[in-house]
Amino acid sequence: MKTNKEYLLKRIACAVLALVTAGCCASCNLDTVHKEVRQFFGGFSAGPSANTSSEPASSQMVPEESRTPSVSSVPEDAVPVEAVQTEYYFQHLSATQQKDYGALLAAVSAQEETAVTQSNQSGEVFPVMRALYYDHPELFWLPNGGGEFYSYTNRGEYHFTYLHTAGSLSAMQAELEAAAAGFLETVPENATEYQRVQMVFEYLVDHIEYDLETENSGNIYGALVEGRARCEGYARAAQYLLNRLGVFCTYVAGECYSSGSHAWNLIQVDGSYYYMDVTWGDPSFLGEGPGIEQYRNYSYLCATTQEILATRTIDETYAPMPVCDATQYNYFRQNGLFVDQSLDQAKTALQQQYQAGKRWIPLQFASVTLYEQARKELIEGQGLYTVMDAAGASLTGYSYLQNEQLRTLTFIFS
Repeated sequence: MKTNKEYLLKRIACAVLALVTAGCCASCNLDTVHKEVRQFFGGFSAGPSANTSSEPASSQMVPEESRTPSVSSVPEDAVPVEAVQTEYYFQHLSATQQKDYGALLAAVSAQEETAVTQSNQSGEVFPVMRALYYDHPELFWLPNGGGEFYSYTNRGEYHFTYLHTAGSLSAMQAELEAAAAGFLETVPENATEYQRVQMVFEYLVDHIEYDLETENSGNIYGALVEGRARCEGYARAAQYLLNRLGVFCTYVAGECYSSGSHAWNLIQVDGSYYYMDVTWGDPSFLGEGPGIEQYRNYSYLCATTQEILATRTIDETYAPMPVCDATQYNYFRQNGLFVDQSLDQAKTALQQQYQAGKRWIPLQFASVTLYEQARKELIEGQGLYTVMDAAGASLTGYSYLQNEQLRTLTFIFS
């Protein structure tokens, strides 16, 4: 496994070392400076809220002579491209934006107060900050909003705000590494990509309580150390752990049809892309779980684009998303819980799972016809009692969850 030190060095050390200081502002003959303040990543409110951006909160023209910039000119070659060229959102920036990305990354990594950008246009720099935030979950001290941008004639200046001070980072990073290592050490060296994905999904579902209120709920410290997070924190923790395990995983934002902004992940398993939504896999997100220990909702482990679009839109403002149409690693298919031929498949799966000790059993149906047939015969017609009696269950009652959009039924036995 990579240590935290190795992981951070790979991603950011080149950028930090390459950042150079600049010359004196006195050589510049500028008339004005344009200042903008923007909440880049917005707030998190109710439901599955994730990443909500807003337009600049204020914009004003300030005479250059009324203030002294802390950094005065654009660094040349602020970061070698090879240091970050594999980052997903970085790849979708222009050449100038990629250089600014490097300067901003170096500054945030070192907790500098200010970074100079080659672009002096907020419309060019704001997407860079967004890409930086999406690509780097390890920068947990960078909050999901805030900061000031100053536009000069030949450069820009971004002034950062941070969630935590430099003095507190050493202890927090040690706690974070201990928490991450505790999980990473449980992953076998020979685990397949799918096994690594499933282990991360299950660990985060079991470890985190859904929480909108805590200070760190949007970052990996809150998710992994404090065990409390909102959807942004879940997604960033999944990205962090899977990247540590050598599995491609990036951050995705969008809008749920019924409840607003949301965040989840794009992953790659054996060369195919899938979506993964850890938040929706956690019953604590629903408020009250179905009362079964270790319950997990696997509907959003290795989901397709079609399945994701059943509940939300995908924000492709900052990078296009690939079409996810592979189904090989659909959880239900992997575990004999996918019903695509007849209702007898569902009955057999329920009996086998129960006899194997399972007390919550999810099924996914290939068609609406099969889904409706199962719901009417097993639930409305009470056929489930006969099916489970044959497995030695002798039911006196049961609970179930249904998702018509994804055609899933989860049966819960006491």
